[in-house]
Amino acid sequence: MNQPGMIETGRKDRIVGLYSQAHNLAIGGDYAQALEFYDKIIADVPRLIFETPRINYERALCLKALGRIEQAEQAIRSCLSVRPDDPESLRLLSNIQSIKGRHGETRPRAEVQAVKIGTEKVEEMRREWNYLSSKSRLGFISHLQDGEVWDDLEFHLTGIRFVERMMERFEEYGRVEPSRASILEVGCGVGRMAKPLACRFRHVFGVDISANMVEVSREYCSSLPNVVFSVNDGFSLGEFSDSSFEYCVTAGVFQHITDLNVIMNYIREAIRILKPEGIFLFQFEGNRENAVGHGTCGARITAKVLDAALKDRAYRIREVSIDPADPVRNVVIVLQKTFPGEPTTETERSFQLFRMSERRWLSGVYDDIKTKTRCHRRFKEPQKRLTFYDCE
Repeated sequence: MNQPGMIETGRKDRIVGLYSQAHNLAIGGDYAQALEFYDKIIADVPRLIFETPRINYERALCLKALGRIEQAEQAIRSCLSVRPDDPESLRLLSNIQSIKGRHGETRPRAEVQAVKIGTEKVEEMRREWNYLSSKSRLGFISHLQDGEVWDDLEFHLTGIRFVERMMERFEEYGRVEPSRASILEVGCGVGRMAKPLACRFRHVFGVDISANMVEVSREYCSSLPNVVFSVNDGFSLGEFSDSSFEYCVTAGVFQHITDLNVIMNYIREAIRILKPEGIFLFQFEGNRENAVGHGTCGARITAKVLDAALKDRAYRIREVSIDPADPVRNVVIVLQKTFPGEPTTETERSFQLFRMSERRWLSGVYDDIKTKTRCHRRFKEPQKRLTFYDCE
């Protein structure tokens, strides 16, 4: 006879099977289906939801991803009632509360600009990045050459160096001291840049389309109390309200997005979630030939397309730059959100008119890194044609 509180073997096996299915579905981004399996576990053994913090934690992630914020908060608070010092749960609660307004009332989700992209295309990108991440924890980051494996220290160093490039711009153009500010990283990947960003900013939020990569980023940054990661829908920042951040950044991301509409929507969204005078830095490879990308090769971004896509947004251009020593022709753009009705000149708003400057970005990052990446190989190739000013 079973002791009180024990679960018979057959029933236990069934619950373990349900949990395994729920966990795998959640990792794959199928949150609604995953939640159904978690609910089956609750129906079978109701007390498990209160006694097993991990179930509550994963349920909270699914509920948050589905926009059921109040229920997500209840789930994570139940988790914390069992393990009050659990850092992952505390970070998730902080993220959930950031979505809510004062007095505990859920803020209405911001209206997201409609984007012409099919669900199929988004899911194709999600599958691609989940697959690449599953092949190797860090393998695809910076395109390792065949047979190479990242040295952990060198991987960390490259993240620090890219963040140093960002901080040069943030300190020049920003209005708020980073240690007092919040920053959102779009396309956080495995947390390579989020980690050094968290050493400089008060709060760091990272979103990515790949659930696998988000899991790795949580592990990679597990020692940091001020970082929150989440899986997003792959084309918007709808979980964040207007004017929520002082800074926003995305690097090494747009060059892999194949649909130009998605890229433009992300830029529009980044301006929306910034506070007035907030800074958005984004980088992309300015050598693309095709308007539509393929695989992990992104679409071509041009000054003309940016002008058209952002004509109704309140911003001024602070920088359009290119690293003269970089044969890949990485373009770095810094925008500052303006106050409603604040006057700006035509040159400050037109990417076609704004003068491109020369400033380092990629040069110096990999020079002394022994882990060989395709960046090493590409730096030896002839300089590619800059297509940013193409008018096609």
